[in-house]
Amino acid sequence: MSAYKPTCHQWRTASPALICCSALGLVLAACSNGEPPSYPDTAGNHQFQVPFSTGRSALTPYSQDLIATVAHTVRAEPGARVLVVGKADTVGSASQNWSLSRKRAQAVKDSLVAAGVPPDEIRMSWTGEDQLNVPTGNNVSEWRNRTVDIMVP
Repeated sequence: MSAYKPTCHQWRTASPALICCSALGLVLAACSNGEPPSYPDTAGNHQFQVPFSTGRSALTPYSQDLIATVAHTVRAEPGARVLVVGKADTVGSASQNWSLSRKRAQAVKDSLVAAGVPPDEIRMSWTGEDQLNVPTGNNVSEWRNRTVDIMVP
């Protein structure tokens, strides 16, 4: 599946609601075609981003659906390994964000295991606010940094 990837300029000028709706549209379109909504990189790895609300580690219904898609991708590739990396934006203290990113990663891992992915195939880490997806200043609420990034090599 060829996924739409906007340029950096398009990301900066598009409203977050438009981006979110566009991403959801891509996910729904991909699911209706029977293909998982992942973004293969140049090495053929599948990459997913599970979004979270500010200060929360609970999975949303959208996140649960996305994790089901990840589990489908992993089950379709025997021997596939999964890397789960919890992240946080810069709102709150560094220690709070470290803990929050760990809880997010654990929530995703638990959900993957519940969806049938063997726990020994999942490697988990977390970065707090140290490795932002989008560089920001301190105390900036950035939804693209409140994620768990999943890679399926």
